[in-house]
Amino acid sequence: QDITERKVALQALEESATQFRTFAQAQPNHVWTAPRDGQLDWFNDRVYEYSGALPGTLDRTRWSKIVHPDDVTAAAASWATAVSTGENYETEFRIRRADGEYRWHLVRGVALTGADGLVRRWIGTNTDIHARKLQEDESTRDRNRIWTLSQELMLVCDFEGVMLAVNPSSM
Repeated sequence: QDITERKVALQALEESATQFRTFAQAQPNHVWTAPRDGQLDWFNDRVYEYSGALPGTLDRTRWSKIVHPDDVTAAAASWATAVSTGENYETEFRIRRADGEYRWHLVRGVALTGADGLVRRWIGTNTDIHARKLQEDESTRDRNRIWTLSQELMLVCDFEGVMLAVNPSSM
């Protein structure tokens, strides 16, 4: 029985996996993977360096131990929905650094599907967006401060002209 084609296919698969891991290790962002069931099974070195976790200690659902306790439930529920529907995963949550500080990350996962349309694997990334989140919070505080302290009449209307809110200083 000739197994040449099988050997060639296995070699191509091995080369593809090696290329992916090399590419993922070269990334400055966190990179992770999961099989179709969503149980995370691989993280690039950036994740372990960032979190201080030991390799292999974040697999399956243990990734949640580096997520801020206030964010775990929503992050896990959103991930479960993506896994069950095969839709892309995108959320923001805080991840603990090795020094104990939590920083905001944009977390994305993309389903890799086969020719039959079924999910085969997931590939995801975590991108640090902490500075952006702090800036958004500051802008919100500034807007709220102006809204509260302004002596000028300020209001919010819908597209039909119905007033939805009036700032408190003008009342």
